Amino acid sequence: VPGAPVGALLVAAGKAHTLALHHDGTVWSWGNNQYGQLGDGTRAPRTTPAPVPGLAGMAAISAAGSTSLALGHDGAVWTWGRHLDAPRRVEPLPFIVAISASASHALALGDDGTVWAWGDNEAGQLGDGTTLPGWAPVHVLNLDGVAKVVAANQLSLAIRHDGTAWAWGLNADGRLGDGTFEDRHAPVQVLTLTDVVSIAGGDYHAMAVKSDGTGWTWGLDFTQAGMRSLQDEEPHLVPMSVTGLRDVVSG
Repeated sequence: VPGAPVGALLVAAGKAHTLALHHDGTVWSWGNNQYGQLGDGTRAPRTTPAPVPGLAGMAAISAAGSTSLALGHDGAVWTWGRHLDAPRRVEPLPFIVAISASASHALALGDDGTVWAWGDNEAGQLGDGTTLPGWAPVHVLNLDGVAKVVAANQLSLAIRHDGTAWAWGLNADGRLGDGTFEDRHAPVQVLTLTDVVSIAGGDYHAMAVKSDGTGWTWGLDFTQAGMRSLQDEEPHLVPMSVTGLRDVVSG
């Protein structure tokens, strides 16, 4: 990308904007800026990367839709976009070690293994037992010892240190993997999965990889999610094995 800094460690893409984390801890942005997702205090689009003002010492980034997130080495989380033109610290939170953004909500993992969420909540994706939106972080209920979090479309996913997978939020296509179509406003365990090391969610399905290298998927095979043994558009409510996976990511 012309103008991008040499030495980028991470890249994150939203619907029409991009973030890059430089090795010096700065965050660079470019692309669409209709909702302030570039974080430069304007709504003007930009094709050339430029540093996000006020951010230094960053360790991680995440982007989705018009949302941008950054995590500092000091455990602080910063957000911008969705009509917020410049970075704002997300508070109150404990020391955070990982972040994940969807187009409508975000998740943060505390160093104590707790999970925190904020944003839209129409399907219960914040995991606080309600469907009320929350722009200040809420503690996700009944979930501790967490090692990884993933935010997807109206869906939240987590892996605990014991290798179990957990899900909450929208379940219209069986994306929670709990054997039902019922939306969950607090985490439920994904059935039959153990020793999970990676997890991701899509618009209609979710996928996981276990420590033995096997891949698993559940939900609706709307866009070739690997459920070839099923009839088209037939949801699978519990994980089924798929071949050829090494890792999975949410997009």
